[in-house]
Amino acid sequence: MTVSDTCRPLRMSRERAVSKVRDRHDVMDHCCTDREHFLCSDIDECSENLHHCPPHSECNNTLGNYTCLCHTGFTQIAYNTCQDIDECSENLHHCPPHSECSNTLGNYTCLCHTGFTQSGHNACQDIDECSENLHHCPPHSECNNTLGNYTCLCHTGFTLTAHDTCQDIDECSENLHHCPPHSECNNTLGNYTCLCHTGFTLTAHDTCQDIDECSENLHHCPPHSECNNTLGNYTCLCHTGFTFTAHDTCQGVNGSTAIGREI
Repeated sequence: MTVSDTCRPLRMSRERAVSKVRDRHDVMDHCCTDREHFLCSDIDECSENLHHCPPHSECNNTLGNYTCLCHTGFTQIAYNTCQDIDECSENLHHCPPHSECSNTLGNYTCLCHTGFTQSGHNACQDIDECSENLHHCPPHSECNNTLGNYTCLCHTGFTLTAHDTCQDIDECSENLHHCPPHSECNNTLGNYTCLCHTGFTLTAHDTCQDIDECSENLHHCPPHSECNNTLGNYTCLCHTGFTFTAHDTCQGVNGSTAIGREI
């Protein structure tokens, strides 16, 4: 085996080779001589840890030298320094809609906004708080999902208060009812009813119709009197020859009496 087989020739003078290493002993470790040649093998500064590469970089050996390559996510600044790249502030990220970029050392993460969850590859999907029962809607309300959030809609007959509760609306006291004449409004939870006054009855058309107590024989007129229907009531009129007494009877002028009273 010849010297040229064991020592790789370098394109440098003996003087430069000597300056590349620390002393002559080092030169002899990497250089070979014969009668006609002075040959030097390359020093791998990377594997022999003779480099001065900064943190967050990788040493790359070259013929007679080495280079320092900053890791992905870092960039070289000034001399021999690798600085983190802020992909967020420099808009170099690929975060999906409805997310926020968060810079990390040499990289970044994407954080989905509140109301969204990570779905599949690099996507933020809306959370349906209503169907997943993650809402805080009060009683007497309905949850309505929105993009990234939800709203609570009070049921008909209720109104939202300053304390985020749904309070019954008193349609009667606030005159928001549609009760017909001759009726009274009665408030209920979330609604109201219309109660016809005494002497009236509710029809199929939601009106209050007078009850004819006389024709329907619902009166209490005494003998010797006649029933006379009025709006919502009736009166009893003593027949001719009879007069109404303090005891609710019709008494004849000749002294005969009948029990009853005028309404």
